[in-house]
Amino acid sequence: MATIRQATLDDLPAISKMAERFYPESPYPAIYGDMPEHQAAGLAIVAIRGWAEMGIEPGVMLVAEADGRLVGMLCLHVDASTFAPAVIAAELVWWVEPEHRGGMTAVRLIKAGEQAAKERGAQVMNMSVLSTSPREAGDMLGRLGYAPSQIIHTKRLT
Repeated sequence: MATIRQATLDDLPAISKMAERFYPESPYPAIYGDMPEHQAAGLAIVAIRGWAEMGIEPGVMLVAEADGRLVGMLCLHVDASTFAPAVIAAELVWWVEPEHRGGMTAVRLIKAGEQAAKERGAQVMNMSVLSTSPREAGDMLGRLGYAPSQIIHTKRLT
């Protein structure tokens, strides 16, 4: 069983490797092109440490660890809602290694994310599935009480 914990800077190499495995399975290469090597690490650093000079507080960067290696991650951005007087947690990165899917790792990451979001004052949490995500991801979110609320359409402008 995977242990869920807050990520540390020591986790950056493994987080970057998981991002490298995630990216080709997403629709993003067709939209954005190749992912720069430093991109995932930069996001993780901001989530772990914040960005004091920009006034950005640390977010939530959770990892799932099993048998001495990272097997999943969940990164949330917590901020004020645009349309309501509420604080929301929005998923930025959610990944579980294929060999750890179908068990409880993804559920445990989400539950830990919900708790961390509540501790930061969030009343609402948004989780995303991509057009390339397995159907089971959306089904699982539904079982956890999440309801579809938005569909994003993307167009490359350059």
